[in-house]
Amino acid sequence: MKSRITMFLVGFAVWCLLSWPPDWQFLVVGLLVSAVVSAVMGSFLVTRPHVKGNIKRFFYFVTHYIPVFLWELLKAN
Repeated sequence: MKSRITMFLVGFAVWCLLSWPPDWQFLVVGLLVSAVVSAVMGSFLVTRPHVKGNIKRFFYFVTHYIPVFLWELLKAN
């Protein structure tokens, strides 16, 4: 439940920033879209905090993912 509330608040904040001159129609649509997205996708947020602190995953990320990403980024541009 906590992840759904967090997703709703973050989603609505992003919606408000992207449709900046605040108008009541945009705010109502943003509330509806944020509510639907958080209801459907709210359980997909990280709910296992012990996994985030795994040093092996961080080491793999730094040594494998970032260099490959930067190389592919350079090739694309």
